Amino acid sequence: MGISNQKKQERPSGLTIIAIWYIFFAVYNLISAFGFTAGVFGMWTRAEEYTDQLNFGVLLTTFEILATLFYGGASAIVGFGLWTLKSWAWNAGVIFGILMLPGIPVGTFIGAVTVVYLLKSQPAKEALTKKTNP
Repeated sequence: MGISNQKKQERPSGLTIIAIWYIFFAVYNLISAFGFTAGVFGMWTRAEEYTDQLNFGVLLTTFEILATLFYGGASAIVGFGLWTLKSWAWNAGVIFGILMLPGIPVGTFIGAVTVVYLLKSQPAKEALTKKTNP
């Protein structure tokens, strides 16, 4: 067992909270995508005579499923990057926070807090942009 002289980099508590939120948000979106998929199957079994409306509903729901999966996957990636202090996560967190702003009211609040925190917190910026020696 060797003793390392390098100090282990600590994650600021604000980054921990935001990373956990993004991971939670990813799980929520993936569960929602499953619910949308169940809704599509429910539409197919209920309305045999309304094919035009059914096709339009399936098309919209399919778009919702894909958007939800994309948003959930992006949230998981950003959350992982913030949790593990990846250098790309600072930019990704700011961009994802901005993308959350239209999600009134919770998304707006979380997005605004994320953007302000990442832009204003010097410890967070240092933790995410610091280069580590091999």
